[in-house]
Amino acid sequence: MRRIRHSLLLCFILTLSLITNADAKTSLPYGFKGLIWGQTLNDFQEKEIMKDVSPSLGSKILGKDESAYKRLNNDNKIGGVDFVDITYIFWRGKFRAITANTQGSDKFAQLADSTRKKFGRPNYIEENQYCKRIVWINSKAEIVITMAGDDDVVHFYMRSNSIEKLKSRWEKAKKATIHEEW
Repeated sequence: MRRIRHSLLLCFILTLSLITNADAKTSLPYGFKGLIWGQTLNDFQEKEIMKDVSPSLGSKILGKDESAYKRLNNDNKIGGVDFVDITYIFWRGKFRAITANTQGSDKFAQLADSTRKKFGRPNYIEENQYCKRIVWINSKAEIVITMAGDDDVVHFYMRSNSIEKLKSRWEKAKKATIHEEW
């Protein structure tokens, strides 16, 4: 009887470890370079190296109630690829996304390869005469790598799905309140 219990326990532990290891490869991150999704900039230990770039970006990139920051330490690598800069986007003070740009089909291939190694197979791949796009999505985050244009501009975008849901609910509630006031 004891052997059966030990065997069942061992099988359970092995199964659990296999599931955990399989999920680790495909799970997307809880944040980016030390910032956790939903964390405020005030709670970030390295906030003194962040510069507010919201005024220069304006409504080109930012939506309502959003602000943007860049690191001053020039840590602009993602997956071994150098980017011109990385912009950290906050919604209502909560970290929600990053966006980064570079150039070159070789950098697109290197970034796609390193992202595949880290997060597994992508959920979506699009390739046509105008652009190449690779997308990874799960409940935590979404990563989109795009290359487009004659100059092979590479765009990396990663966002928190939980903050995106909060933002969507907040905007719907705000619209409902505005309509009720009419």
